[in-house]
Amino acid sequence: MALKLPEFGIALSGGGARGLAHIGVLAALQKHRINPGVVSGSSMGAVVGALYAAGVSTDKMLEIARNRKIKSLFEWTFHFHGGMLSLKILQEVLEKYIPEDSFESLKKKLFISASNISTGREEVFSEGQLFRAVLASSSIPIVFEPQVIDGQTYIDGGLFSDLPVDPLVGRCRKIIASHVNYNGPGTELNSMRAVAERVYKLAIYQNVQKSFSKCDYIIEPPELREHGIFDFKHIDRLYEIGYEGAEDLIRRIKDKAREKPVIIRSLKTIKEQTT
Repeated sequence: MALKLPEFGIALSGGGARGLAHIGVLAALQKHRINPGVVSGSSMGAVVGALYAAGVSTDKMLEIARNRKIKSLFEWTFHFHGGMLSLKILQEVLEKYIPEDSFESLKKKLFISASNISTGREEVFSEGQLFRAVLASSSIPIVFEPQVIDGQTYIDGGLFSDLPVDPLVGRCRKIIASHVNYNGPGTELNSMRAVAERVYKLAIYQNVQKSFSKCDYIIEPPELREHGIFDFKHIDRLYEIGYEGAEDLIRRIKDKAREKPVIIRSLKTIKEQTT
């Protein structure tokens, strides 16, 4: 007898602080009894995805985010090799809220994308030790220390797959993408950091577009472009943007939209499309 596939799977992109919008997306979906049975994530999407797959509620995730500012989440280190920031405290968060360090102990199937810079390829983790996979996927180049697993060096999953959709293909009936790195026009490049972040987003966007083509529904709020990857001071706003984006998606589904994929960018965009 063939196994019944989950109705929905969800892919959660990287994006630093913007990835906190994923919590709002998941909260809105759950409100409407949409509970993805299989999850994939990259970078911050891997962190949120791991907590979600472990059964941590979106309320608890938001509480964790509110109580931990950037200075307490990451410890400064100054090693000659590697990045400037350590992910030690992120590991402590995972250890506190996820009872067992294994993919097999999770309540939902989880796939985590990381970039193996020793081989120059993406790797997807889905079994064995969980925490090291999350840390590897979260190691933004230059900023965070690379992670070494079995002699291989890993960094941010976003380098090769910022929106890891492939692991979901064939494992659910419909794929939802939560992408928090809107790449359209309108970005103000008024600092070197803004320029660097824009260049990085442009470099990985080709892979993201390929991932979009495999999705049934896409949540990509343009409002998130106003926030940087370290903008943890606007946690509630990031959550709200994600929540509103998912609500817009659900409204479109209920309106029996037939286009594929359905791209949800903002309520204003939807109104313009329907008038």
